[in-house]
Amino acid sequence: MALTLDDAKRLGFDTAKLDYAYKVITASGQTRAAAVKLGSISIAGAQVMNVDALVIEEGLETSLLGMTYLGRLSRFEATRTALILRP
Repeated sequence: MALTLDDAKRLGFDTAKLDYAYKVITASGQTRAAAVKLGSISIAGAQVMNVDALVIEEGLETSLLGMTYLGRLSRFEATRTALILRP
């Protein structure tokens, strides 16, 4: 999971106090990221608890769903028109 600063703030994180200790590469180039833990993520009824995520300091326009969520589902399938999630 990769979160924009705005989404991290919306979720209640104080982004000014996070430890941006990780270097990551985005489509916009290299930036820093801070590790956070999300209590739960629920998408279309597929809920996962205690999900690791990174708050990206700059260069990320939209938060991204990642394998820290998808990898904990029993199954997921991506088609041209849909992402099918199985809890």
